[in-house]
Amino acid sequence: MSKIAITSFWVLFFAVFSTFSSSLCAQEKYSLKSQRTAGTIDRVEKQLDVAGMMIFEIDPETRESAATPTGDETRNQDKERPMRKIPMKVSAKQVYEEFLIQPGNTLQGEKAKPTLGAIYFTKAETVLEIDGQKQSPKFDLQKPLLAVDIHNAKANYFRPGDRMTRDELDVVHLQANTLLLDYILPNRSDIQVGNAWKLSPDAAGLLLQLDLVFQLDIRVKLAEVKNNVAILEISGWIEGSSDGTSSKIETTGKAYFDLQRKRIVWFGLVIRESRASGHAAPGMEVAAKIQIKISPIAKPEHLKEEVVAQIEFDSATYNRLLFEDPGNEWAFELTTDWYPLNWNEKQSTFRMVQGGELIAQCSVAKNQNAVVTQNVTLAEFAQNVQNVLKERTPYVNDSNSIQCQDGTTMYRVDVSGTHNDLEMRWIYYLITKKGERPRQLSAVFTIEESLVERFDTADRLMMESFGWME
Repeated sequence: MSKIAITSFWVLFFAVFSTFSSSLCAQEKYSLKSQRTAGTIDRVEKQLDVAGMMIFEIDPETRESAATPTGDETRNQDKERPMRKIPMKVSAKQVYEEFLIQPGNTLQGEKAKPTLGAIYFTKAETVLEIDGQKQSPKFDLQKPLLAVDIHNAKANYFRPGDRMTRDELDVVHLQANTLLLDYILPNRSDIQVGNAWKLSPDAAGLLLQLDLVFQLDIRVKLAEVKNNVAILEISGWIEGSSDGTSSKIETTGKAYFDLQRKRIVWFGLVIRESRASGHAAPGMEVAAKIQIKISPIAKPEHLKEEVVAQIEFDSATYNRLLFEDPGNEWAFELTTDWYPLNWNEKQSTFRMVQGGELIAQCSVAKNQNAVVTQNVTLAEFAQNVQNVLKERTPYVNDSNSIQCQDGTTMYRVDVSGTHNDLEMRWIYYLITKKGERPRQLSAVFTIEESLVERFDTADRLMMESFGWME
């Protein structure tokens, strides 16, 4: 073989090898931009399983949970309290249609654009087991349509033209809101296998239901591509707060992004969370597993455009929940910063908590002797209130009578006083419905004087929605 032929052979070999090796080195780039737009409709199947411990602070004097109302909420606030741990489990299954009305962003303030959606539930089952005792918070599938407005780091759920209960809100308001899953994507078209990116604090807080994010390191990586599906891996940790109570979360997970549809079609997350106890809820040390299957659909069974078009997003209707007396005697509306603590046929107790701070407490009790006390006058009721508070130097700021359209009379007595060197405010109500079957309730709101301005007219808003259950 001639020298020229050998040289030509090696030139050709190196040319072919260079081309081949270049193709190996130049990895394919993928577009991880979601094509979910306004009007997109999905069928979602969601499964949540939680196991761990609920942690209660124990009052050293009463030996009760610190979340149990004693009527003396200023006592022992600075004393170290022992803890009690109780095993708990949660299993939740949901199936729903979801209509994206308006894509938004995670910004706050003037630049915020809300994410708006409609949700139609065909299944919403939750089983909660605490210390071996099972209970099932209910969602009314006879009223399956909900709407949600997500902005300023908060998801506002409401039932168009009607009201939700606290149980219903707790059932549907789970971590990994499917309207927000696209926030894990980099929104870029040049992603190669092995590339990773950080989740923003706003996106992570919304997905994991933290009002405030202190610090975090959650990363998403394109791990591999199989059968035209990009497999994303999620891992990291986040520290923040929810309703004012601190929380630390460690998480790992996966998401499947259909490269043809340009949509996330499956999402799974394992969460380990340690949350401090608050004024309205116990602490938690739990592990949770979330699995979500998303199927984009062209023709919805329930969320027709004419149904969605009738939804009105009015912030005045947000955050109002219906509370119904377990004894089926009465009902009223609560804003979402009121948390039921204890409720039975005789008495129900609530706490108002804002940003983790206890603002007020309310107790509503049924009067068993309504036949005898139905003719009490406003003056007599005000005097009775002063007698009850006689050791707290009471001063009546105001008293008045409210006549309702159904014939119910409400007496309202506003009293100032002192307790444990704290200036306090008590607002008492006596609610009476006369007749052949007289009914009567008493209610008291307890507020520190320094918090009265923040409390504002919360008692009046609650009582304006009061009604007897037939």
